[in-house]
Amino acid sequence: MGENPEMARSLRAHAGYLFPELFIWFYIRDISYRILEFQDFHIQILNAIKPGDYGKQINVQAPRGTGKTTIVNRLIPIWRICYKDFDLAMDRPPEEFILIVGRNERMARQRITEIRQVLERNPLIRQDFGDLVGDPWSKTETDTGNGVGLRPLGRGASPRGALLGDVRPTLKLCDDIEDPKRCLNPELREEDRDWFMTDFMYAGDLGSKHSNTMIVDTVKHPESLSEHLRTVPGWETLRYEAVRDPKDVYHPSAEYLWKEWERFYSDTTLDDLDRESNADAFFNEHEKEMTAGVSMLWEKELPYLRVRKEVVERGYHSVMRELQNDARDPSMALFNMDEAMTFSVTDEGFRRGDGRVVPWHDIGGFTTYLDTMGGRDAVANSYACAVVVVWEPLLGGGSMNPDSLSGVNGYVMLAWLERAPLTVQMENAILLSQRAEAMLAPAVPKTNFVCEQRPDKDGTIKMSTDHAFRVMKERHRFQGAVTYHEQHQNKEDRIETLEPAIANGWLAFNERELPPEFWKQFRQFPSADHNDAPDAVQGACRSRIMTTAQQRIDRAATRKQRKNVVRV
Repeated sequence: MGENPEMARSLRAHAGYLFPELFIWFYIRDISYRILEFQDFHIQILNAIKPGDYGKQINVQAPRGTGKTTIVNRLIPIWRICYKDFDLAMDRPPEEFILIVGRNERMARQRITEIRQVLERNPLIRQDFGDLVGDPWSKTETDTGNGVGLRPLGRGASPRGALLGDVRPTLKLCDDIEDPKRCLNPELREEDRDWFMTDFMYAGDLGSKHSNTMIVDTVKHPESLSEHLRTVPGWETLRYEAVRDPKDVYHPSAEYLWKEWERFYSDTTLDDLDRESNADAFFNEHEKEMTAGVSMLWEKELPYLRVRKEVVERGYHSVMRELQNDARDPSMALFNMDEAMTFSVTDEGFRRGDGRVVPWHDIGGFTTYLDTMGGRDAVANSYACAVVVVWEPLLGGGSMNPDSLSGVNGYVMLAWLERAPLTVQMENAILLSQRAEAMLAPAVPKTNFVCEQRPDKDGTIKMSTDHAFRVMKERHRFQGAVTYHEQHQNKEDRIETLEPAIANGWLAFNERELPPEFWKQFRQFPSADHNDAPDAVQGACRSRIMTTAQQRIDRAATRKQRKNVVRV
């Protein structure tokens, strides 16, 4: 290719027209060095609007620090400007007017200045596409050398002031136009949404569909514009999360190691360099376990360790908003799970986060509770959840209030959450119960196995549940029986009764064994997508065991002694 400059130019230019990622590689690697190693999501964004496409409306939700601004407000406009003549040669409507939209006009003007700098200083673009810098080129009115107009626009401003004669925008590019503070105000959210859906969208040539729109942002609020567009017909949403599976923001099996790492990383008795050095040393020693199974959107630029550091530095909810595009309002969360009591299982018994050890003989038993999925249509919108909650009866705990944990401490030791058929749900609940019994053998635990009883007019649900239990009981040689628990109270109302138990440490959570989805549902209640985990725990609390293992052993010994006396 290097021996024939004209052929090299032609091949380079034609390949760049069809594949924008190749255009960037050939022509502007100097300004895009951070994204030369394209990830799939970069290429998806670049190709969301292809030459000849019109009427496309693309909503991109991408994490901070992943190059989205560079792609949308620099690379795509430069690519489209360079190929105006190609569009005409292919008998396609050319790009005539590009509207660059920012949170304010000053930010939008800066993007246009950056575009000019590339067109002006890039020798290969000048060689293959000519002088594309218009004269004059001002901050507010810019026309390229081949007649493509660029205009800046701030959020909320009238697009009429950004028109190019009688030509309406053929490409509208919006980057980070939502203000986090305005998003918190319902009236301002509605004002911004109305402006976007009316004034702004009607600035394009809707009659001939000769207009494309791309908006890219992080999700700043559950009712933000970006989230709203996910439900609007005609809009295509490309959604990306730094941690590909949101459940892995808290590691499924190594959270106990991350807690130890966090102790090093948040040690304010040391200076920042020593603090981070100690934490990094611990991570390097346990990296394989601490990252096992976690898949990242862009491992090189935004590794899992960086995400965990952001959690410590900025908070869980900030990370969920900025990196995971999950902007649930932390002020709406009922349970403060960051301060919830945790425990670990040791040879002596349960070691609580407050340092107290619960010896085996103080453990009364455990409840296995299965909250089954709903009907057939629930596979896509709910989980089945089985939990094992261990009970530590307390002195004076004889009076039982079913809506509190008076007289007992609870320890959520194991949990299972999946979308699965009823037989699989029942099997996993039984396996969970058997595993708990083996782990708690020193306590000689009393057990009960409880299944939620759903509304069932004709009895078919209970019949199916009974059948699933019998099959799995025989398969796994399970010794227990199943009892049913019918719920009457509103679901959210009954889950809310867990709040004082969590706040006061009466309900503790196993720091190593609980799935990420379990923690997520507790952290985000009541605004979480699902609340099956807290509902199952609440159901178990209504089926708690009040007598200790030692009390039962003593009673059994007393009965045996009485029988011996009678025989004599």
